Amino acid sequence: MELDLDRLRSFVPIDSLERQQLRTIASSARLERRLGGFQLFARGDQDADAVYLLNGEIELADGKGGHNRITAANDQARFALSSLKPRRFDAFVVSPSAEIARIETPLLEKLIAWEQLTPGADTGVEVAELNSFCGDDREWMLALLQTPSFLKLPAANLERVFKALEPLSVKAGQQIIRMGDPGDYYYLVRDGLCEVSRNQGPLKRVLATQGPGHAFGEDALVSSKPRNADVTMVTDGLLMRLSQHDFHALLEQPLIKRVDLRLASELITRGSIRLDVRTEDEFRFSGLKSSLNIPLYLLRLKLPKLDRQRTYVVYCDSGERSSAAAFIMSQEGFDAYQLEGGLSSLST
Repeated sequence: MELDLDRLRSFVPIDSLERQQLRTIASSARLERRLGGFQLFARGDQDADAVYLLNGEIELADGKGGHNRITAANDQARFALSSLKPRRFDAFVVSPSAEIARIETPLLEKLIAWEQLTPGADTGVEVAELNSFCGDDREWMLALLQTPSFLKLPAANLERVFKALEPLSVKAGQQIIRMGDPGDYYYLVRDGLCEVSRNQGPLKRVLATQGPGHAFGEDALVSSKPRNADVTMVTDGLLMRLSQHDFHALLEQPLIKRVDLRLASELITRGSIRLDVRTEDEFRFSGLKSSLNIPLYLLRLKLPKLDRQRTYVVYCDSGERSSAAAFIMSQEGFDAYQLEGGLSSLST
């Protein structure tokens, strides 16, 4: 069963996504029906799920005698339950039964960041054009965001990576990677099929067949060791490739100044501004006092109004959106630091 898009749109910050991104979330969401007494999660859990209440009633317990009951009709149910990690509460079903949706937080954060940073977002913000190969093919780009490699990519580098990718037209039978060669490029399959294989004596062993949305070539770049397999095109197609230099610069060494909670506190004590880049609803629900709230999708528009002489400590829930914000601000000449781990780094 797939989650209804209108129901999905009622949740924060999912409500900031366009319909195409909503479909991506709906198709990946895991729906669960649990009986009364079932524990949804425990204090200290570090799972990667955003848990939303669809029907029924749950209770959040802080372990110190504090309890908070939330029903599906309650406004609090629009937000993910105990979203900061590690979890601050135990969660139990207290109604006869309850229905919940589990959504992968990394995917959700990537979709939000991508939606708010790329052309087509209804923000009134002028965003740098991407290479012509992207065009309006948002479906292809959304598919990439769900690949393991792109899920690990800091949100700050999404736009830069897409701009750095080079198109490569290929023909059936063309060998893209040869086992034993040094690593030079990271590849993404946009169109066509390729075959990953390895020779074992006189025999060739096919390890995998990869199509649109799949990536290959990162192992040698990360390990600095020779290629460990052959990759050959099965059909004509189109690959996107990222050079070794861009791969290391954009995936391994993001140009973002990061601070832990201790250093962030020192910056705040010295007069730095706390900047919350979550949505307005998220900030109203759980924003820190004395913080400035500028949602990521409005950041480019609001930058001219910010004081360039001040230092900023940028945060969100997990660190994904704030990394994108810190990168944008740094590119524009602001002295910005990202709070590593976001609000989840707080102990209380």
